[in-house]
Amino acid sequence: MSNDLENYDEHLEDNYDDFEDDDYDDDDYEYITFGTEMGRDLAPNVKQFLAEYYGDKMADLDSETYVDIEEIIKDAFFYECDGIPDLLYNNRTISHQEFDEFYENYKYTPKSFAWPARKEEWFDRTFGEEDEEDEHKEFETYLKESDPIDLNEQEQAIKNIIDAADNMLDWHSGFADFTKKGYDKLSPEIQQYMDNRIALDLEVLTAEGFVKLQETIFWLITEMLDKLYGTIEADLRGDEEEEE
Repeated sequence: MSNDLENYDEHLEDNYDDFEDDDYDDDDYEYITFGTEMGRDLAPNVKQFLAEYYGDKMADLDSETYVDIEEIIKDAFFYECDGIPDLLYNNRTISHQEFDEFYENYKYTPKSFAWPARKEEWFDRTFGEEDEEDEHKEFETYLKESDPIDLNEQEQAIKNIIDAADNMLDWHSGFADFTKKGYDKLSPEIQQYMDNRIALDLEVLTAEGFVKLQETIFWLITEMLDKLYGTIEADLRGDEEEEE
């Protein structure tokens, strides 16, 4: 330890007793994780998508649902982005020693980085397409359009199964549409945020690192949208059942 540092330490010790207890409060110092910061900055983007997708229906949600939405968004960014700093650290094209020098001389210049191309995902497929040649289609149509009182016990049982399958298909089709539109909006916005927020790290990120980072973005968005869709739809469908 240098003499300057030793003298400075002594200065701190000599003056430590001069501080009043109420002059220093641990609560005034908050450690903010990268995911928490991302969540604060990008939560408005997620809420904007929800407003665009659901429109006036968002005004019909219960107050508890709005609280749930806030928590879902907050937790998604906090947990899914928790490993991003380590990912950036472990996937550099230069050594950590070289990075220190790079950091000291870095001059920020706005730019867009070469993110991996958008891959086809499960939500890109079309759900609910019917085969016009299906030999059972005519019978299913008959069951759907018939009054249950006109059907025998076996036909009623089959109709219930078909209706349940249709409801499940409608749910998956709606969820896929919700996820696709949400992903196509939020993924480039998150990329753009990272282009600006962590440009220095992206400058020295390996191609494999970009793939891993994009995978993190994918899981962040899809897991978050999964919970948001379930929460909002449960509220809206509950209201519809009460009206009936």
